[in-house]
Amino acid sequence: MSFAEVAVSVPLYPNKRFFDYKIPESLLGKVTPGQLIVVPFGRRKTWGVVWRLKDKTDFEGDASKIKELDSFVFEKTVFSKAQLEFAEWMCERYFYPIGEVCEAMLPAAIRKASQKLLNATPKVKEKLSHTLRVLNEEQERVMAEVASSPLAEHLIWGVTGSGKTEVYLHLIQKMIQEDKTSIVLVPEIALTPQLFSRFENAFPGEVAVFHSAQTEKEQRTSWLDIFYGRKKIALGPRSALFAPVSSLGLIVMDEEHEGSYKQEERLRYHARVAAQKLAELSGAKLILGSATPSAETLFRALSQKTGLSKLSARAVKTATRPTVEVVDLKKKLAQKTFQPSPYKEDAGESFPLEPESLFFSEELVYELGQVLERKEQAILFLNRRGLGRARVCKKCGYQPSCLQCAVTLIPHKNKMLCHYCGFETFVPEKCEKCSGEMKEVGFGTQALEEMLQKFFPKIRSLRLDRDVVQDRKKLVETLKSFSDREADVLIGTQMVAKGHDFPQVSLVGVILADIGFSMPDFRNEEKAFQLLTQVAGRAGRAEIPGKVVIQSFRPEEKIFQLLKEGEDLGVYEQFLSEVIETRKYLNYPPFSSLAMIQFQGLDAAEVEAAAVMVNKALDKVKAENFWVLGAVPSPIVKVRNKYRYQILLKSESFEVLKKSLTWVQDKWVGAGLEKKFQNTRLIIDVDPVGMM
Repeated sequence: MSFAEVAVSVPLYPNKRFFDYKIPESLLGKVTPGQLIVVPFGRRKTWGVVWRLKDKTDFEGDASKIKELDSFVFEKTVFSKAQLEFAEWMCERYFYPIGEVCEAMLPAAIRKASQKLLNATPKVKEKLSHTLRVLNEEQERVMAEVASSPLAEHLIWGVTGSGKTEVYLHLIQKMIQEDKTSIVLVPEIALTPQLFSRFENAFPGEVAVFHSAQTEKEQRTSWLDIFYGRKKIALGPRSALFAPVSSLGLIVMDEEHEGSYKQEERLRYHARVAAQKLAELSGAKLILGSATPSAETLFRALSQKTGLSKLSARAVKTATRPTVEVVDLKKKLAQKTFQPSPYKEDAGESFPLEPESLFFSEELVYELGQVLERKEQAILFLNRRGLGRARVCKKCGYQPSCLQCAVTLIPHKNKMLCHYCGFETFVPEKCEKCSGEMKEVGFGTQALEEMLQKFFPKIRSLRLDRDVVQDRKKLVETLKSFSDREADVLIGTQMVAKGHDFPQVSLVGVILADIGFSMPDFRNEEKAFQLLTQVAGRAGRAEIPGKVVIQSFRPEEKIFQLLKEGEDLGVYEQFLSEVIETRKYLNYPPFSSLAMIQFQGLDAAEVEAAAVMVNKALDKVKAENFWVLGAVPSPIVKVRNKYRYQILLKSESFEVLKKSLTWVQDKWVGAGLEKKFQNTRLIIDVDPVGMM
């Protein structure tokens, strides 16, 4: 074999494009597919992945001009045969250059490391044995059903607190006994510290963590621990799917319904779809777990394409399902004063009703007082971070907006901040349009915490939102402090809804349940029900009875009535059955595949013209059960100073969708349309989750 095909990390078209290199005499017999190698590319040297070896080159020019491989970054094979196939599949499905797929799969800490660092043998701590908890009857039944199922994919559908994690641990124990590695996926970095502790206690010295907030040294250590087989469990958010596993036996995807499993930039893959493919290529079992499975997954399970096991009761026998109370916030509008709590010694006095007071009903404040008296804990959920306020002119209604994005700026302490591009400016006292007085209205988690102190001056509170998660140390400290009962209340956004297990939490308050109901997204109702079910499930997980207070201006909504019926799999199945029927009528997933084509650029007219031209061409596609929706401005039309238009494609056949997208990309890049619209960028998003 005299030549090697190499994937180089450059944004070139066609996407699956490899480059031929001669194998120099010094490397003959040493080069194998899957190795990380240094190659000359243009006037520089860069890294690449050896894909295949061959006797002849496909290069049509002078073969003597073909450059030689330079040297190894790492002499060992970093991509197994299954991972090479997986990378090719990712390239083809998500229309992304093969070399850049490899870059997404390989941490920078490995690509940039020296041979010495990569070959170093660290001192391995002695692994301690540990006994897992004994499973209850329902959990034992699930284990047996997973073991006996001939299907490669299995859904464990269990109410919150039913002990799905314990089942995962026992399944992983079987993998370790068979000397196989497991990948455990979680939807958020916020869940990683708590789950790491749980898994590390069960399997001391076997857990390697993968996530974007790690230092280069931590990235490298985790990667090498899995690569050399020193540890058998790779744990983390979606990127843990790329752990260098050589003997993969099991992939566990907890909270499989979560939208955060979709990568929204660069390589825009969906981790659930990708996990299905990796399991297929590796001969591994895929376990999907959720209390509120996605419509797509439940449909597959009910169609017997995926195995299905149910856990209908909470794992702690004395635990009971929380009671749910829905409070009508419209009734608060007529009030003129607010009596915060009957507990005078701990509560503030009555005060005139302020806009923020509307979000603390007497019912919720009373229940908080009860929690404090019983020395228990509560979670307050508001799906909006920071102060969350808008700065509005009292005279003309003007709101300051980001200069680069078509969104309102949000006050954060002493500055105005754009949540999309990070633009900052001062907090205006006077309106720039009419010089009227500016006032803040509405609020987020930070302002909620401030208002809570008015009701309960002595209360101990913590926040968990994106602002906290950006500091990993603070995230770990926050979760540990609440777990150690150093705070009475945890205030947070969606992060408090996902998978946390705090036995002393007896109350969950949903501050403004209406947020998100009006988003332009066909999954809107499903997402709202899932989120509220998950956050409600944080209450009453142990011996202490739980209560959920949901505050809404629209208490008549069907999902609130269903939540009041209790945490029952049958209720959720009935709800999703109706959702699935609607999807069938409208030809949305699971009855079709979706792709979004987005156009972005600095010139609004050019962006629109490009979108309209591509849309007209797609309208001429003669394929059965293929739909083109658009071109339309994106719901948020301007982000980071770029205007955005989009086209949504639907097809009952993914192959038809793939051919259409291939044609679009070929005309845009291959035929040079991008030169005509040189200030506009085309983005292809397959399996989109966000419609914004």
